[in-house]
Amino acid sequence: MMIENRHGLCAGGCLIALLSISHAVPAQEQSSGMAALTVRGFGTLGVARSTNGQAEVARDLLQPRGIPDHWSARNDSNLGVQANYLASDTVEAVAQAVSRYNYKGNFTPEVTELLVKYDPSAYLSLRGGRIGTDFFMHGDSRLIGYSQLAVRPNIDYFSSLAVTYLDGGDGQVTLPLGDGLLRGKLYYGFLAEKLPFAGGQLDLRGSRSIGGYVDYQTGGWQWRGGMAQISFKHAMPAAVGELQADLRDTGAASAARAADALELQGTDVRYYSIGAVYDRGPLLLQLMLSRLSYESEAVRDQDSAMFLAGYRIGEVKPFVGYSRVRSRRAHLAPGLPDTGSGAQLNAALAGVLAQSYADQHTVSLGMRWDFRRDMALKFQADAIRGSDDSIYMVRQETPRWNGKTNVFTVALDFVF
Repeated sequence: MMIENRHGLCAGGCLIALLSISHAVPAQEQSSGMAALTVRGFGTLGVARSTNGQAEVARDLLQPRGIPDHWSARNDSNLGVQANYLASDTVEAVAQAVSRYNYKGNFTPEVTELLVKYDPSAYLSLRGGRIGTDFFMHGDSRLIGYSQLAVRPNIDYFSSLAVTYLDGGDGQVTLPLGDGLLRGKLYYGFLAEKLPFAGGQLDLRGSRSIGGYVDYQTGGWQWRGGMAQISFKHAMPAAVGELQADLRDTGAASAARAADALELQGTDVRYYSIGAVYDRGPLLLQLMLSRLSYESEAVRDQDSAMFLAGYRIGEVKPFVGYSRVRSRRAHLAPGLPDTGSGAQLNAALAGVLAQSYADQHTVSLGMRWDFRRDMALKFQADAIRGSDDSIYMVRQETPRWNGKTNVFTVALDFVF
C-alpha cells in the first residue's frame, strides 16, 4: 500500500532507503519493537458533478453508473481496511477489504488483497494469493486516494485498467544498478470480477492473466515498461451472443464471419505501457503511455496517454494535467442489405462496436491541501472534450450526448 505523506509520494526514494537499512541493521534489530499485527485504513469522501446531463462520466469501467449532473458522493467515495501480520522477518500476511461503488451497483465490501508475502532476501520478494494488479505504474494503489495527487486516477488513462486484483502470485527481483535500483516483476493469476458492457455484464472471472514489467529508480526518477495479457474465459454478454446467432442465421458468409469476429471467449487482450515519474522536493511530474490490443473485434483497440505536473507550496500542491484516449475505428461489415431485418442487424452490430469507442481529451486543474496529518483536501476541475460517439467512458448516454462536459470534484482523503 503506497501512501503519500505531506512531503510527496513515497516511491523509489523510500525503497532505496529501506534496502539500505536492511543491509545496515541486523534482522533481529529490525524486528525489535515491531507489532506482529498492524491494522490500518484509508478512505475518500468525494463529491462530484458533471455539467452535461446527457451522459454520466464513469470513474472506471467497473461502475454501472457515472458522475451525474448534480452533486453526488457515489463514484469517488470508498473505505478500506488493511491488516498486516508479520509472522517473521521474512514472512508477512496481508488482508485488505474495500467498500466502493462496484459493478453490482452497490457498496458491498470486497476482498481486494489476501496474500502471503515471503522475502528471503532484500533482493527477492514472492507473493501468493489475491494480489493487486499493477499493469500500469501506480495501478496497484489507485483505490487509495491519499496516495494520489489528483482526486482520482486519470479517467482517460486508467479507465482501460478495468480489473483491480487477480488470484495468483508474483515474484519481484530488485538489484542495485549504478546510483539506483533495477526492479523486475512477473505475475500470473486469474481474474475475479465482472464489468458492465453491451447491456449486460462481461464475466472476467477465471480469465487468465500473465505479465510483468521492468522498473528503474534513481534519485527522484522512476522509469517503467511493462506488458500484460488477459485470456478471456467467457463469451460476451447474452445480447451479443444473440446478435451472433442472428447473423449466422442469415446464411450469408460475410455475416457469419462478422459473428465469428465478435467472439471474445478464447481470445486475448494485451496491455503495453511505458511511463516516467519524477518526484523530488516540491516537484512531481508524471508521463504515461499505453496501448491495448484486442484479438476480438467486439472491443476496440485503444491508445492513451496522460501527463500530470504538481508543485508544492507549503501545505498546498496545485497541479495541472492533460490526457488523451483514442480507439481505433471498427472495419467490420456483415455485408447485409440495409433494409428490413438486414438493416436491424447492421444497426445492432454498429451498436455493439460503438460501446468500446473513445475519442476524447481532458484538461485538469486542481489543488491538494494537506491541512493536517494523514488528511488531504482536494479540489479539481476536468474539461472533457470528445467526439459525440465517444461513449466508452460514460454511462446512460442519450442521442444528444456531444462528448463534451466539465466535471467538478471536492474530495477528502485520509488514512488512519
